[in-house]
Amino acid sequence: MKKQIIMFPIIFLSLIGCIPEPKILEDIQLVQSVGYDLKEKDEYIGTAGSSFVPPGENASPTDVTLTAEGKTVKQMRQRMQALSAKPIEIGRLGIVIFSQEVAEAGIQPFIDNYERDPNIGRDIHLVVSKDKASDIIQTNYVESEDVSQYIIDVIHQNIERTLPRMNLHHYLFQYYAEGYDPFMPMISKSGNQLEVIGVALFNGDKYIDTIPFDESYIFKILYEKASKGQFEMDYEEDESISVQNIVSNTKYKIERKRGEYKAHFTINFNGKVSESGGLDLTDKKNIKKVEKALEKEISARALTLIDKFKTLEVDPLGLGDKARQKGIYNKEEWEKQYPNLPVTIETKIHVVQSGIAE
Repeated sequence: MKKQIIMFPIIFLSLIGCIPEPKILEDIQLVQSVGYDLKEKDEYIGTAGSSFVPPGENASPTDVTLTAEGKTVKQMRQRMQALSAKPIEIGRLGIVIFSQEVAEAGIQPFIDNYERDPNIGRDIHLVVSKDKASDIIQTNYVESEDVSQYIIDVIHQNIERTLPRMNLHHYLFQYYAEGYDPFMPMISKSGNQLEVIGVALFNGDKYIDTIPFDESYIFKILYEKASKGQFEMDYEEDESISVQNIVSNTKYKIERKRGEYKAHFTINFNGKVSESGGLDLTDKKNIKKVEKALEKEISARALTLIDKFKTLEVDPLGLGDKARQKGIYNKEEWEKQYPNLPVTIETKIHVVQSGIAE
């Protein structure tokens, strides 16, 4: 019993010795954004963005960038560390930017590093840039003093309203799942502002094409339940209609009969007309006409988008994965039939409020 009593304080002290020392923010370099550009085959340029708050009561944050070349993420990070006056910490990394050249060559070697790092959260954003990733991180944008946070905020608010949800967690699921392909935001500089220009489509880990921004909301409606955002369409002659999404969801039905696959989509969309041109929406007949026009437009645009996926032989909606979940998936047959997969779409629009007193 005496031996046990003596051992308790020894064990307790040993455990205390295992607790990591707290890190003081002023003593470390917190990286919030990282970008990768292609220098030449199998060699890359990495750029890390962070902010530094100098001493003083009203001191403004100053952006700091570190740049290094290398063949791997680890090598570039080590070389950045050699350039930094403080230890580099990536635990608060919020976004990874791949130039289009890097994305076309394949991003999985980069993703593999972040996937294995326990300090990296699965909610970090992944994006493809039309411009060099270094230019995106090193630009002084008009709307923010903290460049990295500004980039993250632009992506976040677009995902809230227009783009489907996507981050490292989603990418990993889509990449490793059978019958799925990844996607992520596509960005570009517009003067001294950052612009989301669409959704980058991947075949495996390689970028192949982009959904234009104007079609991104159709993709969002098809991909997930949504409760924000606007859908706009031309209506009759010079009039246009804008509908605010209150709630929408899409159900897929994948069938296989006599060895042939087919897919049916049912889109349910409840919305409020926020702009109607000169149309009188106090007349319920006009509301019904608007609903029918919206149903036709959304169905047509959704079918065009799905046809694009089939032509590119990519499956960002995970139709193959849904066939697998249903137990009717045969990889060889699915991939053979997918480019010509019969697809039907039924859209049900309900304008629950016009925004005009009736």
